[in-house]
Order: sequence, then structure tokens, then C-alpha cells
Amino acid sequence: MKRLFILLAFILVHSFSSDVLAFDYAEAEEDGEEKVWLKHPKREVSIILTDEGYYPEKTIVFKNEKVKFFLTSTSDEAGCMIIDKHQFFVGVKKGRVSEGEVVLEKPGDYKIYCPTSKHVGHLTVLEKKKKKPKRQLASKSKSNIWMPKEY
Repeated sequence: MKRLFILLAFILVHSFSSDVLAFDYAEAEEDGEEKVWLKHPKREVSIILTDEGYYPEKTIVFKNEKVKFFLTSTSDEAGCMIIDKHQFFVGVKKGRVSEGEVVLEKPGDYKIYCPTSKHVGHLTVLEKKKKKPKRQLASKSKSNIWMPKEY
């Protein structure tokens, strides 16, 4: 019965916001009268704190994303989530959804934990690789144009 309750709570929170990637438009700078707008990727992650630990235990995000965490708890005890080597703390109580945002600028593996409950999870920040196009510009390549034999 307890596992069924955890599963239903996870589905409820997960359907509320499940690793959604959106774009947040922010004004970067003004050049004279022209405004420059940049896209900042934003990811939303749902995590449930239970008596056994964090669900999901492992979370993956990308470097320089603004990550918004939604946390809830199924435990009667108050809990929290702290990201190692970052100034990020979110307290959580049973039946309530708490929110917190952080920008993760360095790739690597980070520990998420709560000192009161002794639970530990993992957050992996990946570097996004930019793919170089394998084609050349049309103006630089020699094109073969078909011509009839009469010419």
C-alpha cells in the first residue's frame, strides 16, 4: 500500500512538471535603439522525498540551464534538498510542493542531500556539445551543372 501511495504521488508530481525544457527570453543588452534578445534554456525537474530517499535518485541536466526544482514529500518529517558545492536549499513538507531555481555552470556529478534525513541523491550536469556542419557553403563548392551535348 505504501509503494502504491508513493507511485501515485510520483505520478501526480511528475505529471505536474516532468523534465520540461522551455525557453526563457531575457533582455541581454541594448545597442543604441536595437534590443538584443537571448534564449536561456530552462528545465523543470520534479523530485519526491520519501522515507527511503529521493525519487528519482539520479537526475541529469545540462550546463548553463536554469533548473527549476519542484519538491514534495511523503514523509511526516520535514525534509530538504541541498545541492553540493552550490548555494541551493529547498525545504519540503508533506503534501506541499516547494520550488527552487539554480543555474548550474560547471559540468560534473554533484551530491543532493538532506542532513536531517540522511538521504542522498545524485545530480549530473552534462556539457552540451555543439555539432559542426559536415557540409561546405554552396558558394565555396564547385557545382557540376548538367548541360546538353549541343552546347
